Amino acid sequence: MADDSAPPQELDCAPGSALQLLGDGVRKIMGVLVYRIALYADAEEARRTLAAWDGHPHGSLCARQDFFDQLAAGRYRKCLRLHFAWGLGAARVQSGFGEALLRRVPEASAAHARALVASVPDVPANSVLLIRFAGDGEHVEPLAGQCLNSVASHELWSAFQRIYFDEQEDLPAIKRSLVRRVPQVVFPPPHDVPAANGTAPEGRGGLADSSPRPGQAELRQRRTWRDSSGRAEGKAGYKFGDVTRTLLQKTRTGGQAPAAAAGTGGNDTRSEHQHAIADLSAQVEGLQKDREEAAQRASQERLAVLRSGALAGASTALFAASAAVEVLGPTRARPLLLLSALVAAVGLPLTRAGPRVAELAASASA
Repeated sequence: MADDSAPPQELDCAPGSALQLLGDGVRKIMGVLVYRIALYADAEEARRTLAAWDGHPHGSLCARQDFFDQLAAGRYRKCLRLHFAWGLGAARVQSGFGEALLRRVPEASAAHARALVASVPDVPANSVLLIRFAGDGEHVEPLAGQCLNSVASHELWSAFQRIYFDEQEDLPAIKRSLVRRVPQVVFPPPHDVPAANGTAPEGRGGLADSSPRPGQAELRQRRTWRDSSGRAEGKAGYKFGDVTRTLLQKTRTGGQAPAAAAGTGGNDTRSEHQHAIADLSAQVEGLQKDREEAAQRASQERLAVLRSGALAGASTALFAASAAVEVLGPTRARPLLLLSALVAAVGLPLTRAGPRVAELAASASA
């Protein structure tokens, strides 16, 4: 079974700078975890492409298919990271991706789709497969330790992303969870996004003051998520939970904003409230996901105990039958032999069934 730890916040997916985590979700079949998927993107490039969605909380974004269309169509660097819980053969992985792709590409691009999925190898348990989308809107590359193939096709580049984001909604829960952190990562508060000239940006709700009051420039320089949330360590930029910590800081100070957040306008306050709602929603989703994973682990542990008990029962029954034959003889031991055979018939198939029985039993108990 794979390690179910959360995906990294950043992904070094060369070429270019590291990509930021926009969200993650899990793919299950019959209640059994198959892989955890995470979406990464260049936040700065995404911000320019998705500028019209600035200020929308997570729930509002999920309600708009045109947002997902623009997300998938945007020509900026993106990457899907699939962390497989179970080992799967190449044929099964290729069949899954191939079927989904061929439903979304024109016939002229079908050969490109088949060539791409044919390069995907066996995936061992606890292994990672990356699907990298270049910023040119053409090149898509699967990586498993190394680049497995590179196909230049805009139709294929778009179709692979639309497996998770188009209106067909093959995987609606994953569709929503993959954009869970977009409001915080792509559209952080103005003080966390440097202006092009390197100076602190103006508030979203008003014009910049050409002659700042004494001390205002210093406040703008100190205006970071670390300061406003009261964190004593970590990076100056946004860290998961900072919005909640900032609101708690304001509550403790009697509703007054910390110095790091001073000088913002009314629109910034509304934007911050929207970010707070999105952040709290993301934390609730995270808790729900943790609960599902805990239930999954518990079902696996129960199944392991069941299989061990079945093996012990079958072994004991066979040993008792053998001893009865030695002591009582075949004729007198016949009833005990029949009972032992019945116990073994029930117990041994369960112990020999292997991972397939484990998957079915886990899904039935989930």
